[in-house]
Amino acid sequence: MDLMDHYRRLLESYPQCPLIINYPGWIFGLGLEVATWLIKSLGLSDVVYMSEKGPPEVVEPLGQAAGQAMVLLTTLPSQPTDYATRSSAQLRSMQMQSYFHLSHPNGLSNPIWSEMPLIRTKPVFVNYAGPRQGILGVMVLGSYHNPDLLRDLLDGAIVAVVAVENESAIAKLPNNAETAGDLPAEADGAEDEMIEDDRDEPNADPDSNMDDAASTTESQPASRPPSIPSLESRIIRTAKEDLPYLFVGAGSCTPPDPKASYSLGLAIVRAIHVSARKLELITPIPTSKIRETLERGHGIVLVRGQLDNPNWAISEEYHAARAAERRHHKLVAKAKKSKGAGYDLEKLEEMSQTLRERVRRAGNVPWMTVVEDSGRRHGGTAHREKTMWKLRKKAYPGSESETDW
Repeated sequence: MDLMDHYRRLLESYPQCPLIINYPGWIFGLGLEVATWLIKSLGLSDVVYMSEKGPPEVVEPLGQAAGQAMVLLTTLPSQPTDYATRSSAQLRSMQMQSYFHLSHPNGLSNPIWSEMPLIRTKPVFVNYAGPRQGILGVMVLGSYHNPDLLRDLLDGAIVAVVAVENESAIAKLPNNAETAGDLPAEADGAEDEMIEDDRDEPNADPDSNMDDAASTTESQPASRPPSIPSLESRIIRTAKEDLPYLFVGAGSCTPPDPKASYSLGLAIVRAIHVSARKLELITPIPTSKIRETLERGHGIVLVRGQLDNPNWAISEEYHAARAAERRHHKLVAKAKKSKGAGYDLEKLEEMSQTLRERVRRAGNVPWMTVVEDSGRRHGGTAHREKTMWKLRKKAYPGSESETDW
């Protein structure tokens, strides 16, 4: 509905601007209820159902909703494909993986795609507690969860980085909410001290932060306007980690209102450093965008939704290592064929050992097991390189997991 408001405002300047709503294929259960409600509510001119063989429990409610709204319902034959190279889940993973490989080197306005595995990407460190707290809180959409589970829900998950403009972004705030303190008391401080980023410099120390860079290029941060009330009454701190769990609503968590909030992008929570009270994030969001948001006096909330877990992030370093090893094997074979002419065989052998070690390390990570196809072990190099992937939660020294399944 917020998008429809934007469209209606756009019509004031472009009265002939058409609108096509590409509704997702989720048309069963609650998805069907949403689809029929939208048909009745949006004032559409046409509804197109892209199947002539759809199940009656879907077609009939869509037809009834279109009839009540006096909208023409058209059915079109679905477009079959001779082959499907990727499943829907794989395509979603590829799209998400491509997003996280965006890079903005040297402040380029247009991002480029980086082939570097995320494990080698320099993270952003965000204080989630203390005098330099960089986020207002962490939301988990859906049902209320025991705060003690927040670390497990957050660790390794994809979260939305949402900027909150004012108090109306958070639903059902008490009328007596204090507006004098626009951010939690722990969050008072310069924005360049709340979020640490060592991505800009290739050789930066991992414990460095934006404070040094900002202090030489930025003036003193603008004071926060009294438009965001303190959320301390809404935040529950986890007992062990001190994570700020922000739950708003009854029964299920109400997300921030899009009229008073906006998304900066997505991030992967790569680690939670409890002793330092920091979140380690992987994100393609430019540092300048985060800094600009904080300078405006807007708060930041991390929102954990229903996105697929980034299992691809666990295995991509292994894929990259194996690909590098295969390329090197081809180079060695070429060198042997030419009997070493133009090649340093000793250095090639050293590189082979280095790449084998890289593959070994990449395959020895938590939550991932590489199972070789032993039935084809003696069937040649091509067969030996065929592997089967299995992701699992694995108990390892230093973890809190007690299961291995």
